[in-house]
Amino acid sequence: ELPQKLVSLNRTDEAIEAHREFVAGENFEFALDEEATTPDPKTGISRAENLKRLQRKSVYQIAQLLFNQKKYQAAIEQWQAYVNQYPDGAQWAASQSGIINAEFQIGLAAIAEGEDEKARRLLTQFLNRYPLDGRARQIMFSLGQMYVAQKEYQKAIDEWSRLISKYPNTEESSLALYRTGVFQSEQLGQLEKALSTFRRLTWG
Repeated sequence: ELPQKLVSLNRTDEAIEAHREFVAGENFEFALDEEATTPDPKTGISRAENLKRLQRKSVYQIAQLLFNQKKYQAAIEQWQAYVNQYPDGAQWAASQSGIINAEFQIGLAAIAEGEDEKARRLLTQFLNRYPLDGRARQIMFSLGQMYVAQKEYQKAIDEWSRLISKYPNTEESSLALYRTGVFQSEQLGQLEKALSTFRRLTWG
């Protein structure tokens, strides 16, 4: 309960340290005797097994707290440790999801910091690694939008064409197609192409 209390007081670093101490078995004693290993008649779980469960949960919570602090790489490493050590743990699937979320956030952070080349590389890697992720359409739109910021309109259009082809009839592809027509007409002077593009826009 100590780490939870520290989190409620916004003392996150101390909460992480308390979790680490608990996982390492520091600052408390646990007698691994016959009584501790005897299953409870009500729950069927012994105190020793309950301790292991709580320690596994702490391993997961450390990663979640690091993620909340935007220490995404450290969170990934912690979740990966959980995945490797506890393949049958209750938080195994959540740890896998946490890793994916953290990788996505690293890419978004690069965009926010104006590191477009880094962001493009990270988000492209994300798409290659998780092609079925629900954020794929958002990522593909963002990849085109980064070219717009650099006034490289044709590159943005080329990027969006992949989004439109792969995810037709979605809001993201609708916006991408609309903006394609706008840039063709207003920035590139391609009026016939723009007219054809706008005529395709029948959804969203």
